[in-house]
Amino acid sequence: MATEEQAVDIAAQVRALAQFLTERDPTKNHFAGVYNELYRRFGVSSYKNVRQGRYGEVLAFLEDWRAKVAGAG
Repeated sequence: MATEEQAVDIAAQVRALAQFLTERDPTKNHFAGVYNELYRRFGVSSYKNVRQGRYGEVLAFLEDWRAKVAGAG
């Protein structure tokens, strides 16, 4: 499982991405969507359950998502 520091960092990155997505499209709640995609992609029921070895992969996934959205608009 993720360390407490890693879990806090993942949550902060999810919040930042969701806020960015909300600025682009304020018609829906992006927080739930980002968490749901994170859980689906990494096979966990909570961001706190991400394996420590996949921490960097999670951050890269969130950053790639942000970059793709930023590049699209």
